Amino acid sequence: MHELQKRGPTKTVTQQSIERPVAAAALVATLLVPVLFIIVLQRASFNRQLKTGDPVPVVTLTELGADPISLARLASGKMVLLFFSVDCPRCQREMANFSRMARLFTNELTFLAISSTGAQRTRRFLDSSHTTVHVLLDLEGKARWSFGVLEVPALFLISPGGLVERSFSGEGSFETRVQQIRAFVGQSGASTGTPPLRKDQTEKECKGRAL
Repeated sequence: MHELQKRGPTKTVTQQSIERPVAAAALVATLLVPVLFIIVLQRASFNRQLKTGDPVPVVTLTELGADPISLARLASGKMVLLFFSVDCPRCQREMANFSRMARLFTNELTFLAISSTGAQRTRRFLDSSHTTVHVLLDLEGKARWSFGVLEVPALFLISPGGLVERSFSGEGSFETRVQQIRAFVGQSGASTGTPPLRKDQTEKECKGRAL
């Protein structure tokens, strides 16, 4: 009796069956925490939106009604790139301004939009809004991931060497975008044939001048 008391109480089978899975789960959690931390850091670095000096990623997308095409191959000259979604009201307004700017700077720049929406809905949106810019489809999100686009609309100004000159997130007014693109072109309004906008200038006047 004295020997049994000295050994102390023994664990039951039920206690052992509970403690073993708990210990195993704790071990797995201890091993997974560093791995998850590394994954989070990698995703954060990959999701960083491209900034000035970053190269245009090598991504192949599909143009509406055309064959797949490499985005890097299109960046042979100065290019303005817009990421948008048909369901986004801010994108719809940005896309309207984007189409107007494409007409204003048609001789200086290439304008290209990338849609994350399906082909049919994108086509209906373009037809209903009378948008004529070239549009590529990014249904799998490869381009958005490569450019680090976390929200749309997102605008990128691409230099002839295939490097990002400037990038902007969110919606911008037409006047602001025109100023940004004029600075990108590196020419005054007079040299591009597009005089500065007046504050009281209406959308109808802008469209009439662009055509």
